[in-house]
Amino acid sequence: MKHILSAIFLSLAAMAPMTPALAGDQAACPPAGPGAVFCGGAAFNRLDRGGTEGLSYWLDHSGYLTKLVVQQGPKGIADQSVIESQIMAMVSRQAADVGRDFEFSDITSASVGGAPFGTLSYTLAGSGRKQAILHSYVAVKGVIVQVISQIAMKGTDQDPEALMMAHHRALDAIQLTNTDATL
Repeated sequence: MKHILSAIFLSLAAMAPMTPALAGDQAACPPAGPGAVFCGGAAFNRLDRGGTEGLSYWLDHSGYLTKLVVQQGPKGIADQSVIESQIMAMVSRQAADVGRDFEFSDITSASVGGAPFGTLSYTLAGSGRKQAILHSYVAVKGVIVQVISQIAMKGTDQDPEALMMAHHRALDAIQLTNTDATL
């Protein structure tokens, strides 16, 4: 699993010097936030109306939900431990707001070409059901992209491999269009 995620994020990090997408590509790839588009094609349906810049929700045809967060990051090289601690604090606050806790089970971190990336896995504590949530991030030239995937629909395959494949489809759908730090 770690090798597959590393390959995906390596390709995301390698896209850092990309030029803006062509106009025809943008029509097929809705904006996902400042400097990014989501090219999921027929594999995903957008669930929100794009009302909050940098936040979008996508339903994979297999029944998995992906939340995509695109935001301006620090100028220069991002501190990976700071990004991970901010993600863990944010996730823990959200769970506490509804009277629950998350159990973090795995953190995979790496850096390629100076771009930090990683994936955190967690589940609701004491829920009786161990439905994992995959939360990946990459920080490329002033842009931080977070991809959070989980089961969304009753009857969806609870196989961890199926969730990972849906998460990979979401990761593959992201294209950076502008990595200018002045987003």
